[in-house]
Amino acid sequence: MRTGTQLLFNIYLRYQNMKRILIVSLVISILSIAFAGAQNVIDQHFQQYQQDNFTNIHVTSKMFELASYVELEDDSDDMQEMLEFVRTINTFDMIVGHEMDNSQTDYDRAIRTVSREFEELMRVNDEDGNFTFFIDETKGVVHELVMVGMAPKVFLIFSLTGNMDLSQLSKMSKWIQTKEFDQMKKLSEHKVGEVKVYPNPAKINTQLNLEIPDEMKGGTATLYNVNGAVIRRIDLNDVKLGLRTNDLNSGLHILELNKNGVTIKKKLMLH
Repeated sequence: MRTGTQLLFNIYLRYQNMKRILIVSLVISILSIAFAGAQNVIDQHFQQYQQDNFTNIHVTSKMFELASYVELEDDSDDMQEMLEFVRTINTFDMIVGHEMDNSQTDYDRAIRTVSREFEELMRVNDEDGNFTFFIDETKGVVHELVMVGMAPKVFLIFSLTGNMDLSQLSKMSKWIQTKEFDQMKKLSEHKVGEVKVYPNPAKINTQLNLEIPDEMKGGTATLYNVNGAVIRRIDLNDVKLGLRTNDLNSGLHILELNKNGVTIKKKLMLH
């Protein structure tokens, strides 16, 4: 069973200088102190998977707090950016089940559970499996990131809590080098943090501005109302587009961007 200490160690593995690794190893040994954090989505809804036949990873808020005070001799921009990000994290929990006969059923059930409380951010369907990211966000600050995933005979779910910046979350994959985090690369590859819709909230009879990264250019966007009805479809033929709101009703709308099996969602409020 992989421990939280080993996970935190893996965050630094991409920096191959031996002095850095020795320093980090010493720090991680200190960070083995247990500290109970606030409940996350796994604590609330998925404790049935916290069994011996599942891989359970738990990194406590105290461990991240201590990590943020580490002084390393490496003052590179990447290292400093990583430490700044660590300071915004409270807890991390991950559960992975292998050799599961009903991974699709577990995945579908988890999606239904998480979607009742969290906003869907991105969905990936490819040869590796199905993976859906959710966030609890307030004014650009992400309080919890949840990913639910499945592959043949594999089910996984993780929760990352804190007060995190979405653009920083999309860079996590370059710091975390574990097999279970491979799908996190999708956040970075498609630069989810660079998708912007503004002003939001917006007034009817005005124009919404949509900015997307080059990675989503050539895809399509679909606008839904709160009931799931399709209002409009848009070709993403440029990285900056305008969307008129004169034929829309007030209320909540969902803008869904799609390209090559990747879906990114944004909420829009019109009044």
